[in-house]
Amino acid sequence: MSLHTPGALQGELEGQHRDALLQLLKVTETAHGAIPTYASHSHVPLSDLESEIERLVNEPTLKKLKAVFLSIKKNGLTYREACMIQRCDPDIYQDLAQEVPAIAKLVEISMLEFKEKLLNVLSNKAILENDDKLAQYLLEKRFEQEFDNSMKKLAARKDTGHDPVTTALIFIQQADKQAIVDASAAEPDFEVDAEDAEILEGKSVLDSI
Repeated sequence: MSLHTPGALQGELEGQHRDALLQLLKVTETAHGAIPTYASHSHVPLSDLESEIERLVNEPTLKKLKAVFLSIKKNGLTYREACMIQRCDPDIYQDLAQEVPAIAKLVEISMLEFKEKLLNVLSNKAILENDDKLAQYLLEKRFEQEFDNSMKKLAARKDTGHDPVTTALIFIQQADKQAIVDASAAEPDFEVDAEDAEILEGKSVLDSI
């Protein structure tokens, strides 16, 4: 006889209940009476994702999943957020996505479609309205190694072979040298003739008495 603490027993019961709910989302048998396997299907071609999901989940679940995918595609919601909007238990549907990888793949594709829609809006505005600032922003974000000035500076700093601290010290040293040169240039440049030298020499002698 196995003993369970109240907390452990409750966790076990919740896990069983969750598994039972998860099974309700799946197809229990096919037209031929065979029970489908729920092993990893990560090898499924992207073009067959929908048919793979239809094969493994029942009709009510498929209907909710389609609504979830649409929410992601239209509004950019996360899978969990879209499940909650459609009144689906996000934890159960997360488990379902793990058992049916085609769901996770289709979620990713739906998010990419939302991203593409927004990028189309920005790209069209930059091109059709000749918006150079927006075009520059898009270039810096999409091709930062080529167009982002901060990335160029970082790459140039790396090319010197110095770390940031060493680079800063070199800069300070160069600035100090330049300051010394500037101070030297500011000193008066004049020649003392013989008569002035005698006057100055006599003054220094008087000062010492």
